[in-house]
Amino acid sequence: MRPGFFNSLRQLLWGVLRLPAGAFTVPGQVAQGYASAAMQLCEANASAIAGGNPVEKMPPVERVEDLAITTEMLSQHYPLFASSLLNLIQNSENKIKG
Repeated sequence: MRPGFFNSLRQLLWGVLRLPAGAFTVPGQVAQGYASAAMQLCEANASAIAGGNPVEKMPPVERVEDLAITTEMLSQHYPLFASSLLNLIQNSENKIKG
């Protein structure tokens, strides 16, 4: 989960839906920093693995082509979630573009 999305979701659940602060396991004072750090670790691991380097006991990818994700593959393997994911990606891109 991207840090920005995590923070938006947290604000929605806490501010709009009035969930108590105790409903979250990560304190609000550190939530953004922790989410950003976790995302950077995931990105660093993915980059290293895609580059053929082993990370944390995970074997390197021998063929980077095996990492390819297509809309067809998503629809086939995740029929209940593919359209939602693709809509989320499109909406995020539109928001970034302004």
